[in-house]
Amino acid sequence: MEKLKCLWLLFLLVFLGCTGESSDDVDENLPVIATVEVTLITDHSAQTGGEIISEGTSPVTGKGVCWSTNQNPTIDDQYVVADGDDTRFTIELVNLEPETKYFVRSYATNSTGISYGDAVEFVTGELQINAPCSPEANTMDHQGMLMTFRKPLAGEQHGHFGDYGVIANGSRGDLRVDFSHVPMSGIYTIVSDFSLNKTLNECMISAVVDMGTLNSWCTSGPSAGDSVYVVRLGEGSYSITFCDVEFSCLVGYTDYHFTTDAQITN
Repeated sequence: MEKLKCLWLLFLLVFLGCTGESSDDVDENLPVIATVEVTLITDHSAQTGGEIISEGTSPVTGKGVCWSTNQNPTIDDQYVVADGDDTRFTIELVNLEPETKYFVRSYATNSTGISYGDAVEFVTGELQINAPCSPEANTMDHQGMLMTFRKPLAGEQHGHFGDYGVIANGSRGDLRVDFSHVPMSGIYTIVSDFSLNKTLNECMISAVVDMGTLNSWCTSGPSAGDSVYVVRLGEGSYSITFCDVEFSCLVGYTDYHFTTDAQITN
């Protein structure tokens, strides 16, 4: 008898488990949306979107995509709202980190709530540092005179204004780039005074130019805000380029300015 009771109870549990509704069942009142493929992936951007399959029991009031470095992102993470009334939409994700795995999901809302599409995974590309000019390696043009440099030296011991420096010496002068730390690949902003507020994304450029009887001491003061394009090739090895940077120079008691492109690689 006890055996029969146990079998009967087991039958009821199996029957109820098969016929009862799961808590994971889709709410038919919510919209149904699908995440579209991620394309046009670069080091800092990508294109994706969504397609509304069904509005649910009330009109869709909002839609877009959300993304994160964690699986199953929500609108509590980064998100972009899509414009227009089309059921299929495309959105560009920007300001992404290079060489990073992301997860993106589309979403849609109506009066009932919010629903999400499946998460799609993608990885951004390698950081691209593309200077807008292409000067010859280890050269700088000084008022029509091409200055050439020997293989630059890099290290903390070469820092003058900053805590880390890259210096290129030549027969007609020297070129120095100072950083507040060991630089990584990136685009740095030139500042005019590096002695007070040294930040991670800034640098200072200075040069000594042989003017014959006198040397000209030059700094990038007037060029504050210009960019320096740094590619880290390895430990203590860099390719550094800048374009149309204006130098302020002092020869004796006379000031003058010149604008130049330059590139140094060690």
